[in-house]
Amino acid sequence: MVLSRQSSEWLKIIGIVTMVIDHIGHIFYPDVLLLRIIGRLTFPIFAYQLAVGMDRSSNRGNYLFRLLLFAMIAQIPYTLAIGVQQANILFTLLLAGLFILSGKTWVKLLTLLLPFLVPIDYGFMGMVLVLAFYYTINRKWSYAIIYPLFAMIGLTIQMSFWIQLFSILTLAIIYTLTRWENIKAIRIPKYYFYVFYPGHLLLLWIILNLI
Repeated sequence: MVLSRQSSEWLKIIGIVTMVIDHIGHIFYPDVLLLRIIGRLTFPIFAYQLAVGMDRSSNRGNYLFRLLLFAMIAQIPYTLAIGVQQANILFTLLLAGLFILSGKTWVKLLTLLLPFLVPIDYGFMGMVLVLAFYYTINRKWSYAIIYPLFAMIGLTIQMSFWIQLFSILTLAIIYTLTRWENIKAIRIPKYYFYVFYPGHLLLLWIILNLI
């Protein structure tokens, strides 16, 4: 399933909104399950966006370097706000991107091994979900749904976090957007998400320490 550029921009907005809701729930209202359920849509959305980015990018090396740069910038705000000792989600996406980019077997194996050696958000199955999207993105919709679906189930089992199953709803959103041909076009600045990700985490941490 490949989205048009305008539909892809709307998907990014959905991902940003669900991410903020999830982080607000995690930091301020951990007992409000609905906020965490909404947040389960976030990672699959950005996993899909990474797959699309790697498919469309004319310079994958620069694309991944930019991801690495902002992953490092985001790490301190992520650790402060989320309160866990693990690499943030951008590193998960980066490892999946390196697997796709590299033609060397040892590099691919290393990227798959690292999540077992270093704590990283969404871990090994998070990478698998990105790859499931990437290697089916230009195939017919049945393949583009079935393989990511199995990856999402595997991710739920890995995390032992049953509400992660709600991430499956992301597939319905993506499929709907592929059929929504008359959706209004919008344009998100190129680096908006990269700046917004660490920025909103830092802001939430500041608010947490003020209340």
